[in-house]
Amino acid sequence: FEKYKKKFSYTFISEILFFKKKINFINKLNHNCRQSNLNDKTKILKICREKTSSSRFTKDHQFQKSLKKDIRETWIRNFFLGKRGSKLFIFSSRKKILGFILIIEKKKNVIIDLIAVAQRQQNKGVGSSLVNHINNFYYKKGKKFIITGTQNYNKKAISFYKKMKFKFLKKNYYYHFHS
Repeated sequence: FEKYKKKFSYTFISEILFFKKKINFINKLNHNCRQSNLNDKTKILKICREKTSSSRFTKDHQFQKSLKKDIRETWIRNFFLGKRGSKLFIFSSRKKILGFILIIEKKKNVIIDLIAVAQRQQNKGVGSSLVNHINNFYYKKGKKFIITGTQNYNKKAISFYKKMKFKFLKKNYYYHFHS
Protein backbone atom coordinates (compact mmCIF):
# COMPACT_ATOMS: atom_id res chain seq x y z
CA PHE A 1 0.00 0.00 0.00
CA GLU A 2 2.73 2.45 0.99
CA LYS A 3 4.65 2.01 -2.27
CA TYR A 4 1.58 3.12 -4.26
CA LYS A 5 1.08 6.32 -2.26
CA LYS A 6 3.69 8.16 -4.31
CA LYS A 7 2.43 6.97 -7.72
CA PHE A 8 -1.30 7.37 -7.16
CA SER A 9 -3.63 9.55 -5.21
CA TYR A 10 -6.21 7.72 -3.18
CA THR A 11 -9.44 8.74 -1.55
CA PHE A 12 -11.30 7.11 1.30
CA ILE A 13 -14.75 6.30 -0.09
CA SER A 14 -16.66 4.40 2.56
CA GLU A 15 -16.91 1.65 5.09
CA ILE A 16 -18.51 -1.43 3.61
CA LEU A 17 -20.51 -3.44 6.12
CA PHE A 18 -20.82 -7.16 5.44
CA PHE A 19 -23.70 -9.30 6.64
CA LYS A 20 -24.46 -12.99 6.51
CA LYS A 21 -27.52 -15.15 6.93
CA LYS A 22 -27.66 -18.88 7.50
CA ILE A 23 -29.58 -20.59 4.73
CA ASN A 24 -32.60 -22.45 6.11
CA PHE A 25 -35.74 -23.57 4.36
CA ILE A 26 -38.36 -20.83 4.45
CA ASN A 27 -41.96 -21.79 3.86
CA LYS A 28 -42.66 -18.52 2.06
CA LEU A 29 -42.70 -19.27 -1.62
CA ASN A 30 -43.38 -16.53 -4.08
CA HIS A 31 -44.23 -17.74 -7.55
CA ASN A 32 -43.35 -14.32 -8.96
CA CYS A 33 -39.62 -15.11 -8.60
CA ARG A 34 -37.66 -17.06 -11.16
CA GLN A 35 -34.28 -17.32 -12.80
CA SER A 36 -33.81 -14.72 -15.53
CA ASN A 37 -33.33 -15.40 -19.21
CA LEU A 38 -32.06 -13.37 -22.15
CA ASN A 39 -35.57 -12.07 -22.91
CA ASP A 40 -35.53 -10.27 -19.52
CA LYS A 41 -32.38 -8.27 -20.22
CA THR A 42 -34.00 -5.05 -21.53
CA LYS A 43 -36.44 -4.84 -18.61
CA ILE A 44 -33.68 -5.48 -16.06
CA LEU A 45 -31.50 -2.78 -17.63
CA LYS A 46 -34.41 -0.34 -17.31
CA ILE A 47 -34.36 -0.84 -13.52
CA CYS A 48 -30.58 -0.30 -13.55
CA ARG A 49 -31.09 3.13 -15.12
CA GLU A 50 -33.34 4.34 -12.30
CA LYS A 51 -31.65 6.56 -9.74
CA THR A 52 -31.90 4.18 -6.79
CA SER A 53 -28.25 3.40 -6.18
CA SER A 54 -26.14 4.31 -3.16
CA SER A 55 -23.03 2.89 -4.76
CA ARG A 56 -19.61 3.86 -3.47
CA PHE A 57 -18.87 5.02 -7.01
CA THR A 58 -21.47 7.79 -6.70
CA LYS A 59 -19.51 9.19 -3.71
CA ASP A 60 -16.20 9.38 -5.58
CA HIS A 61 -15.91 12.89 -7.06
CA GLN A 62 -12.98 11.82 -9.25
CA PHE A 63 -14.91 8.98 -10.84
CA GLN A 64 -16.25 9.90 -14.29
CA LYS A 65 -19.87 11.00 -14.10
CA SER A 66 -20.84 8.96 -17.18
CA LEU A 67 -19.37 5.80 -15.63
CA LYS A 68 -21.11 6.33 -12.28
CA LYS A 69 -24.48 6.26 -13.99
CA ASP A 70 -23.77 3.09 -15.95
CA ILE A 71 -22.06 0.88 -13.35
CA ARG A 72 -25.06 -1.33 -12.51
CA GLU A 73 -26.00 -1.55 -16.15
CA THR A 74 -22.45 -2.69 -16.97
CA TRP A 75 -22.61 -5.39 -14.29
CA ILE A 76 -25.86 -6.76 -15.74
CA ARG A 77 -24.57 -6.62 -19.31
CA ASN A 78 -21.49 -8.51 -18.12
CA PHE A 79 -23.72 -11.14 -16.49
CA PHE A 80 -25.42 -11.80 -19.82
CA LEU A 81 -21.97 -12.01 -21.47
CA GLY A 82 -20.88 -14.60 -18.87
CA LYS A 83 -18.34 -12.22 -17.28
CA ARG A 84 -19.95 -11.46 -13.92
CA GLY A 85 -22.05 -13.40 -11.45
CA SER A 86 -23.39 -16.95 -11.44
CA LYS A 87 -27.17 -16.53 -11.48
CA LEU A 88 -29.66 -13.71 -11.88
CA PHE A 89 -33.16 -13.99 -10.45
CA ILE A 90 -36.07 -11.67 -11.11
CA PHE A 91 -39.39 -10.79 -9.51
CA SER A 92 -42.12 -10.21 -12.08
CA SER A 93 -45.79 -9.40 -11.94
CA ARG A 94 -48.15 -8.94 -14.88
CA LYS A 95 -45.25 -9.38 -17.33
CA LYS A 96 -43.30 -6.53 -15.68
CA ILE A 97 -39.98 -7.09 -13.95
CA LEU A 98 -40.09 -5.28 -10.62
CA GLY A 99 -36.71 -6.29 -9.20
CA PHE A 100 -33.68 -8.53 -9.55
CA ILE A 101 -30.87 -10.09 -7.56
CA LEU A 102 -27.46 -11.01 -8.99
CA ILE A 103 -25.67 -13.88 -7.23
CA ILE A 104 -22.08 -15.08 -7.12
CA GLU A 105 -21.85 -18.74 -6.11
CA LYS A 106 -18.92 -19.85 -3.96
CA LYS A 107 -18.10 -23.35 -2.71
CA LYS A 108 -20.27 -23.23 0.44
CA ASN A 109 -21.87 -19.77 0.26
CA VAL A 110 -23.56 -17.36 -2.10
CA ILE A 111 -22.93 -13.64 -2.36
CA ILE A 112 -25.51 -11.04 -3.27
CA ASP A 113 -23.54 -9.04 -5.83
CA LEU A 114 -26.37 -6.67 -6.68
CA ILE A 115 -29.99 -6.30 -5.67
CA ALA A 116 -32.33 -3.68 -7.12
CA VAL A 117 -36.05 -3.00 -7.00
CA ALA A 118 -37.88 -0.60 -9.30
CA GLN A 119 -38.35 2.72 -7.55
CA ARG A 120 -42.16 2.56 -7.52
CA GLN A 121 -42.11 -1.00 -6.16
CA GLN A 122 -39.88 -0.44 -3.15
CA ASN A 123 -41.21 -1.33 0.30
CA LYS A 124 -43.78 -3.71 -1.23
CA GLY A 125 -42.05 -7.04 -0.52
CA VAL A 126 -40.17 -7.43 -3.82
CA GLY A 127 -36.69 -7.43 -2.24
CA SER A 128 -37.81 -9.75 0.57
CA SER A 129 -39.33 -12.15 -1.95
CA LEU A 130 -36.09 -12.24 -3.94
CA VAL A 131 -33.97 -12.95 -0.84
CA ASN A 132 -36.40 -15.65 0.32
CA HIS A 133 -36.37 -17.17 -3.16
CA ILE A 134 -32.57 -17.45 -3.33
CA ASN A 135 -32.57 -18.76 0.23
CA ASN A 136 -34.84 -21.67 -0.76
CA PHE A 137 -33.09 -22.18 -4.10
CA TYR A 138 -29.66 -22.52 -2.46
CA TYR A 139 -30.98 -24.49 0.50
CA LYS A 140 -31.79 -27.24 -2.00
CA LYS A 141 -28.24 -26.94 -3.39
CA GLY A 142 -26.65 -27.38 0.05
CA LYS A 143 -25.18 -23.88 0.41
CA LYS A 144 -24.60 -22.62 3.96
CA PHE A 145 -24.75 -18.80 4.01
CA ILE A 146 -25.90 -15.80 2.01
CA ILE A 147 -23.35 -12.99 2.28
CA THR A 148 -23.91 -9.38 1.27
CA GLY A 149 -22.41 -5.96 1.76
CA THR A 150 -23.44 -2.33 1.65
CA GLN A 151 -22.02 1.06 2.46
CA ASN A 152 -22.26 2.26 6.06
CA TYR A 153 -24.30 5.28 4.92
CA ASN A 154 -26.93 3.16 3.12
CA LYS A 155 -29.35 3.04 6.05
CA LYS A 156 -32.18 1.68 3.90
CA ALA A 157 -30.13 -1.39 2.88
CA ILE A 158 -28.84 -1.96 6.43
CA SER A 159 -32.40 -1.85 7.76
CA PHE A 160 -33.53 -4.24 5.01
CA TYR A 161 -30.80 -6.81 5.76
CA LYS A 162 -31.52 -6.68 9.50
CA LYS A 163 -35.24 -7.18 8.79
CA MET A 164 -34.30 -10.22 6.69
CA LYS A 165 -32.34 -11.66 9.70
CA PHE A 166 -28.84 -11.03 8.33
CA LYS A 167 -26.20 -10.68 11.05
CA PHE A 168 -23.27 -8.27 10.97
CA LEU A 169 -20.11 -10.06 9.83
CA LYS A 170 -17.34 -7.44 9.42
CA LYS A 171 -16.49 -4.08 7.92
CA ASN A 172 -13.89 -3.11 5.35
CA TYR A 173 -12.61 0.30 4.37
CA TYR A 174 -12.75 1.09 0.67
CA TYR A 175 -10.36 3.48 -1.05
CA HIS A 176 -10.29 4.45 -4.70
CA PHE A 177 -6.91 4.99 -6.30
CA HIS A 178 -6.46 7.57 -9.05
CA SER A 179 -3.41 8.04 -11.23
